[in-house]
Amino acid sequence: MSRILRCQMKKVRGHQGCRTVDLYPRQRICSVCGQSLQERYRQLRYVVTLNGMLALKKHVLECQTSQCEQFGRKWRSEAEGALVLPRYTFGLDVVARIGELRYRQQQTIEQIATALAEQGVRISLKEIQLLSEAFLALIETVIKNDPQVVEQLRAQGGIVLAADGIQPEKGNETLWLFRDVRSGRVLLARNLLSSSRDELAPLIAEIKQLGVPILGVISDKQASLCLAIEKELPDVPHQLCQFHYLRDAAQPVCEADRKLKKQLKQKVRGLREIERQVAHKQDDEAVITRGYCAALREVLRHDGKYPLEPAGITLYDKLNKVDQSLERVTKKRASAKLQRLRTILQVLSSLTKDYARLVIAWSWIHRLAQLLEENATRIEAEAGLLKYANSLPQGKDTMLNEIAIHIDKLTRAFAPKLFTFHDQPLLPKTNNDLETFIGELKKSRRKVTGRKDTCSFILREGRAVALLLSLPNKPVWVDNFATVDFADFQTSLAALRCAEQRSRAWKIRRDLHLYLTRLEQDWEPSSSPSPSPATIE
Repeated sequence: MSRILRCQMKKVRGHQGCRTVDLYPRQRICSVCGQSLQERYRQLRYVVTLNGMLALKKHVLECQTSQCEQFGRKWRSEAEGALVLPRYTFGLDVVARIGELRYRQQQTIEQIATALAEQGVRISLKEIQLLSEAFLALIETVIKNDPQVVEQLRAQGGIVLAADGIQPEKGNETLWLFRDVRSGRVLLARNLLSSSRDELAPLIAEIKQLGVPILGVISDKQASLCLAIEKELPDVPHQLCQFHYLRDAAQPVCEADRKLKKQLKQKVRGLREIERQVAHKQDDEAVITRGYCAALREVLRHDGKYPLEPAGITLYDKLNKVDQSLERVTKKRASAKLQRLRTILQVLSSLTKDYARLVIAWSWIHRLAQLLEENATRIEAEAGLLKYANSLPQGKDTMLNEIAIHIDKLTRAFAPKLFTFHDQPLLPKTNNDLETFIGELKKSRRKVTGRKDTCSFILREGRAVALLLSLPNKPVWVDNFATVDFADFQTSLAALRCAEQRSRAWKIRRDLHLYLTRLEQDWEPSSSPSPSPATIE
């Protein structure tokens, strides 16, 4: 039994060969009485750095002149904070190295452990995970208290603010990002349980407190965000994302197009049987048949890109081209195999009406896209877009009527702020840069973990990583971390780890019955009687 326990015990880190560093405070003379400060006691602390282990011998000094105002006051070395955080074993250089490997080079925990081992640093996988969180907490603390950010924003003339939220799953928190379009820096990243106006308005107010002029705002048309912007920035130009408008306008058309694509793929069946029949033959009919089968398979693999590249319409057009080609070759020379392929493609005739309706609807979407790109004044562009949306024909076709009404209603909601960039040229037409940044944020996490799901990452680490990845250059982290206030760091780290919430969630998953039982026990009335309502003032 004792042998098993010894195997499970943590190995003690040896201190052989470590370098001793004596740390004294910079001040050696008492500023009041002018007497030399005397050593009160020493402290020994071992720190693991990239350059080996250090034995920090800290000399604590005090004024020992009994008549002095500073009698008994202790002075400690300021250099310790440049090497290691309080109560941490690994130095700031190790923390910075782990953070760089993890979040900039997107290495896994195992790869980081290997890289550190090559530098002579022995560290567990769990410790790497904990120090990764410490790195992010330090980043948040440094950026929050960095006066250079404000100076850089003022030097460029002001902020063009882009805002968007990421909600990985319904019912979870939403990560809100507020990013300066001009510098590309994330100014504020915050997790919110609710995305109401009252929750978002204080975030915008916090950005206003930087004291830098906000020249314009771009966002999608989320109602609560628009209300918060109107409340906090009533006189600031607000541009709505044109891509979001076009995507929302095309939504019913996209759904119908996807349905057409699905029906076509479901009904174009039987290619495999024909391919088997001609697989090992080398006559003209077999070669031509294999060629047409290859064309059909390639066409069926095609996928569009909404909202302006419809997959269903494109698939119908390409299948129709193949069918017309088959019709021409079978007229020249009869073939049972090629005729069989034509029979498979007869599904096109049953979907002609759906296709024709979609062509009309997509022509409306393309015209809207053209109107957004036309060079005109703001008033002319807005009037032209509203006029076209209102003029869409409404006839006997129910589907087209619903799409026309949808486009008209959406255009009237978006149009007043779709062309604000005419008044403020610094405003972009779309919020696609921030969308791309969010995509890169998720992509980096998937690359590290190999998992498609990014929910837990966004909810826990997303805000800190967003701040890190938006930095324009690569700072010297050790120098920046040395000036961090430890209390602020602890606050950031506690918010990042959410230890209490994670522990509660683990207990619920482990034994729901036991968790509920304990809640019921905690709610049992106490032994002492509660005061009656009449006695409560």
